[in-house]
Amino acid sequence: MTRGVVAAWYDEEGWGVLDSPEVPGEVFAHFSMISQLGRGYRSLSPGQHVHFTWEDRPQDGYAFSAIEIFIAGEAPSWGRETENSGPGYSSSFHIEFDDV
Repeated sequence: MTRGVVAAWYDEEGWGVLDSPEVPGEVFAHFSMISQLGRGYRSLSPGQHVHFTWEDRPQDGYAFSAIEIFIAGEAPSWGRETENSGPGYSSSFHIEFDDV
């Protein structure tokens, strides 16, 4: 996990740029990569501290892309589960064999 800061964020477009001394260049960040459960539209703010993982994948003129972003000081969370609703899905599996 890499520590960094949000260098720029374009809320209307849903993307921005992350900086970290651990990465050899700026990192493209898309809102869909932000772990921010149950808080509406996923967004960041310039100057905000984050933890992120990244890969060497060009995107919109940036050599690197974030693949998951966690807001510093907040517990990571993914999916559609909300605080009081429990899991958004469940499944079960049952097998019966015929007596032969």
